[in-house]
Amino acid sequence: MAKLLNVVIENLKNVKHGEVSLVNKGEYLNVIGIYGQNGSGKTTLINAVQLFKLIISNQKLNGVEYLSPNEVATISLEFDDTKGQQYLSYAFSLLLVNGQVNLVGEELRVKAYGNNKRYRSLLTWHKTDDLTLKILGKDANEDVMDYAVASSMNAAAIVSSEYMRNLLARRQGQVKYDELNRTIDNLRRIAFDINIYTDAHAGVTSLGLPLSFIYHTEEMDSAGVILVPNNDAPISKDVYMRIEKSIQQVNQVLPNIVPGLTLDTIVNQQLAADGEHMDYIIQLISVRESIDTKTNTKEIKKIPFRYESVGIIKIVSILPFLIEAYTNTESVVLIDELDSGIYEYLLGELVAIFEQGAFGQLIFTSHNLRVLEMLPQEKIVFSTTDEFNRYTHFEKIRDTNNLRKKYLRDIEFEEGQYYAPTQRAKIIQGFRNTNVKASNLVDDATKDELLKQLGLI
Repeated sequence: MAKLLNVVIENLKNVKHGEVSLVNKGEYLNVIGIYGQNGSGKTTLINAVQLFKLIISNQKLNGVEYLSPNEVATISLEFDDTKGQQYLSYAFSLLLVNGQVNLVGEELRVKAYGNNKRYRSLLTWHKTDDLTLKILGKDANEDVMDYAVASSMNAAAIVSSEYMRNLLARRQGQVKYDELNRTIDNLRRIAFDINIYTDAHAGVTSLGLPLSFIYHTEEMDSAGVILVPNNDAPISKDVYMRIEKSIQQVNQVLPNIVPGLTLDTIVNQQLAADGEHMDYIIQLISVRESIDTKTNTKEIKKIPFRYESVGIIKIVSILPFLIEAYTNTESVVLIDELDSGIYEYLLGELVAIFEQGAFGQLIFTSHNLRVLEMLPQEKIVFSTTDEFNRYTHFEKIRDTNNLRKKYLRDIEFEEGQYYAPTQRAKIIQGFRNTNVKASNLVDDATKDELLKQLGLI
């Protein structure tokens, strides 16, 4: 079992400093909801964990838009890894140089279970004028300058590099290096079990269904988000198998969330471009089962899934990840804008179910305040207007108090801690000004016609 315990962010997007703890009174939290004003750093937390997963998985970083030039961003994560019987802390630093993301530092620390144990550094390096790599507290500069040049090209991490694999192979059998090897393996396993769904996935629904998947076989495990095409685009057998597996999972839960709804597929095959293998063309179908109250007979209606509402598409997209978070003690799932398109009451029911029984962890952002009435205060994080202290909890709130009402009351009466003030009069004036500016671009006759169409005259 691996649990995310803490995240610290420095200089990432609009967060100068922010820290989120996922522990309360010594117990990890299985659900965390993050609430706050638009642009106040909620999604930045998701992005920070996403960068960690990319780095440890040795994938190319795409975080150029997250960084400010000449300002080092540092992200630190702490995990409780019961399978490895240790606590892990991993921090990394990024710098934007000439439009490229550079990894400029890492630190891997470990702490054994037990009272009064302290973290020990297993690996640390920072790219400065006198670059120094320390492994197990000792200088280890062999080949490190060559590595530093390579890392600047693709922001690869030393912990997941070919350099580290070769070093550990040479030192195999030495107790401390074997410990380092096990710890890095544990870190990779933890990164794999983190699954993330963002609005970037939701933004491609015009092309197809962005379907999350968890695929376990004897040969390999894989997870991620895969696009089920809306058109006749061919897909490989491997992709087809992942889609079918996810649909099987979804159909176990979906009819209980959206009564009577299941998914089916229409599948055709064609010869692949290589002339040897078969490609698959798949169409996703919504199957709705209902009872005709007049005749008391069962009715089944089928339509292409792409015609479903935004809310149903969102539910189906994230369901495999939600299933994993609910059933798998190793799973950490982060979902941005969980409430997008989902009916308020249903959202509250889903969150309450996870709060009461999820074995993994679910971390989500949301704007719908229904959840504030469903989760205890320790499982709610609020983003603030202070970029140097972006995340906070309410403290000392009685169980009988309504957290939603308190949050709205604090927004209205406090000095802008949770909401940068907006003024209705200025918003109205802004709308009116756009009309004035637009009217200056056309002649009077055309202007009058436009104003009539807009219902303004």
